[in-house]
Amino acid sequence: MCLPPMIAVAGGLISAAGSVMAGQAQAKAYEAQAKVAQQNARLAELQGVEDLKKGAREESQFRQQARQFQSSQRTAMAASGAQMSGSALNVLADTSQGIEVDATTIRFNTLQRKYGYDMNALNFRNEASAAKASAKNAKTAGWLGGFTTLLSTGGQVLGMTPV
Repeated sequence: MCLPPMIAVAGGLISAAGSVMAGQAQAKAYEAQAKVAQQNARLAELQGVEDLKKGAREESQFRQQARQFQSSQRTAMAASGAQMSGSALNVLADTSQGIEVDATTIRFNTLQRKYGYDMNALNFRNEASAAKASAKNAKTAGWLGGFTTLLSTGGQVLGMTPV
């Protein structure tokens, strides 16, 4: 008479433990996912910083080449005997304006890329937060599932035992 209730209790305990262990395993998977997302966020931030440095170098090199071009432009005008007034002066002014527009474009494009990296980092941080919340929920669900199984098993055992 005692064997069926003991079997039910043993089965209930095993089932409850399985529920808790499954919740823990799922939580570990979510925690690993969160770590990967955090690493990806850090990588995106580093890429953004490196891109800013690269953009600053690119702008600096462009400005240096532009100054050399302006210098050769002035030298050519002076060698040709052109007066630094009128259309010659307009050419130099147009060149200066074009240089500034191009340098500003380089800076703007760099900042846009940096913004993209920042948004990627934010998305990865949000993904990490969601995975951490899912890990916590998986642990809770495992424990609740185990507790529910124990309660159900207790009810079955009470139903088997003559009162």
